[in-house]
Amino acid sequence: MAADLVRRATDAQRLRAAVAQMPGAAHRRVAFVHACENNTRALKALVGRHGWPTPALVGDEASVAALQIFLHAHDTRDLPFKVHCKNLIAAAVAKGQCSPIIGAYVEDHVAVALGQPQPFGTRINGALRRPYPIRDTQQVDARRAEAGLPPLAEALAAVLATTAP
Repeated sequence: MAADLVRRATDAQRLRAAVAQMPGAAHRRVAFVHACENNTRALKALVGRHGWPTPALVGDEASVAALQIFLHAHDTRDLPFKVHCKNLIAAAVAKGQCSPIIGAYVEDHVAVALGQPQPFGTRINGALRRPYPIRDTQQVDARRAEAGLPPLAEALAAVLATTAP
């Protein structure tokens, strides 16, 4: 179970890098979306059998791999699954079984998917090179600190430094 999650996330990351070099946007999208769909099906099956793959269940590396698969899932129609995972992760965070950082990323991911402001500012609009709308921006750094994330300005500067305009 753990090895499968890590393999899937690693393969998807490798594919993302490879398809970026392929000519034609259609080729890139088809290959990447197909891999993400397969990974999402596997994650849904795992979550259905065992709940969210916490570090206690699958280890730290595989739990982070599950997060990567979740965040790159392209099936935006399956919002109930995303909300279900968010709730499982929030419960695991509250019990100390999952990192608050994972909880923050998932909470933001689901908020943006639902068209709501994100609480932590982890989701960046690549085209605009700025975060998607943030709830209560005056308190975002306090929420980020509580989750173990750096201040928003610092995180955004790091992201922008590694991406092309």
